[in-house]
Amino acid sequence: MNKRINWPLLVEFFVLLLLLGIFVFMWIESADWPLGAALFPRVAAALGALAIIAFATQLAWRLRNSETVVEGRILDLQWSTGDTDARTLKKRALIIMASIGALWLGVWLLGFHVAIPLYLFSQLVLLGNCRWWSATLVALAALGIIVGVYDELLQVSWNQPAIPALWRELTIK
Repeated sequence: MNKRINWPLLVEFFVLLLLLGIFVFMWIESADWPLGAALFPRVAAALGALAIIAFATQLAWRLRNSETVVEGRILDLQWSTGDTDARTLKKRALIIMASIGALWLGVWLLGFHVAIPLYLFSQLVLLGNCRWWSATLVALAALGIIVGVYDELLQVSWNQPAIPALWRELTIK
């Protein structure tokens, strides 16, 4: 029984355990809070734990039913040079950093209600090769979560986006 340790898989396992521990802590810590204060940590903990369990189940299924893990999962960025040249790796890293920067800029300029659905749509169409209509459904679902959960249920106060604030200032005078 001379098997090599799969370090990336081991690290991934420990990260999953750490995240699961954080979600369990969030749930336990908010147990005595009033519902209004405890709702967000409980929802985040429950959804996070479910996502981790689903991911771990999928990973275990793949490992059990195949010799190698299928490559190309969402959000993968191959940092090692393996069989990919350095130029491609730099391009991928630049695309990811630019897209995150664009998201932050979009939140500042347009607000969460516009930037998050637009970001999801663009990432799914441009990088995920999804059809526009399925990307639109995901973006609308995200907007529904923002409005339904955060606006209506949790009554979150959002940042004041720069462009609508500037527009209001220019049109009121």
